[in-house]
Amino acid sequence: MYIGTQIANLYASASLQAENISQALYGEPIRLIQQHAHWSKIQLLNDAYIGFIQNHHIVDDQRRNTHRIVQRTTPVFTAPDIKSPTTQILLLGSELPLTASEHKPFFTNGEGQYIWREHTSSLSTTHAGTLVETAERAFLGAPYLWGGRSPLGLDCSSMVQLAALLHGWSLPRDTRDQIQFFEHAQLDSSKSEPFTVQSIEYVNRQTNDLVYWPGHVAILLNNDWVLHATAHSLQCCKETLQAVEQRAGTPHSLWRLQTTVNGA
Repeated sequence: MYIGTQIANLYASASLQAENISQALYGEPIRLIQQHAHWSKIQLLNDAYIGFIQNHHIVDDQRRNTHRIVQRTTPVFTAPDIKSPTTQILLLGSELPLTASEHKPFFTNGEGQYIWREHTSSLSTTHAGTLVETAERAFLGAPYLWGGRSPLGLDCSSMVQLAALLHGWSLPRDTRDQIQFFEHAQLDSSKSEPFTVQSIEYVNRQTNDLVYWPGHVAILLNNDWVLHATAHSLQCCKETLQAVEQRAGTPHSLWRLQTTVNGA
């Protein structure tokens, strides 16, 4: 089963009044845990996140995703022509099955629809550049949204998760789980990950390090500035590390992720 709409809210319980704990993007594979008349309890297979979702977001087919959207947003065209009508707008991180088209600027999704080739990448392909460059390009200026997970609105941990995803690094959804994941990865070197994890002393921080406070994470632009999605200004922005520390205190951990020699 997959998500069949542009984006779907995941709730803490089967109610529109419940807390919005995360979001699922178009094409994400899911596991159905329980299903009722209008709601289902599901697990996102990419990061094992569990929540409740309205049934109209779910499609049941045998598709096999091949590509991911890597642009903030991209239109789905009805013809291989940028002036043709569009059927929907897909968001960064969305997954779908694509094949080559005789119209070289486009891929086709097999349903008579076309997607601009350069706005996609193979699921096995990773971005060049640094983690913070990827996050800045994709999310700078995006609104902050608790539980959000797209350029239309996101929170601090989903910014890190999505930026890492474009580098081929699969991270948990929430800050607490990300830290636990790093701790285990650092202790268990036998795990085959496309990146190495290292705990960093505050005085040794550098660009691209992940900086964690209780319930918050930012990426270092340099020793003195961070990029983060913050409820303080309701946006993904650049801010001095000192300003964040004045509100949140000294970071309790810093982590450095680096592509392994054999990684993608």
